[in-house]
Amino acid sequence: MKENQALKAFYAGYDEDNRLRSRHGMVEFLTTVKYVEKYLKPGMRILEIGAATGRYSNHFARQGYRVDAVELVQHNIEIFKKN
Repeated sequence: MKENQALKAFYAGYDEDNRLRSRHGMVEFLTTVKYVEKYLKPGMRILEIGAATGRYSNHFARQGYRVDAVELVQHNIEIFKKN
């Protein structure tokens, strides 16, 4: 799978988790959370496809939502599990 190899190569040299923790990344994170929360109701389930390091999935799980996440890149999955 050429596409999967390209994803692996990209994320091997890219720190997605820290990007979302940076000042600019936090603006993106908080803005995205705000818009997602606009459509959520208590008890809803969330499916995140392309979850990367799980910042959004973990956030919503801590808010009490049941979250299922899909990620193709093993490097991101390992960080997701640590978080």
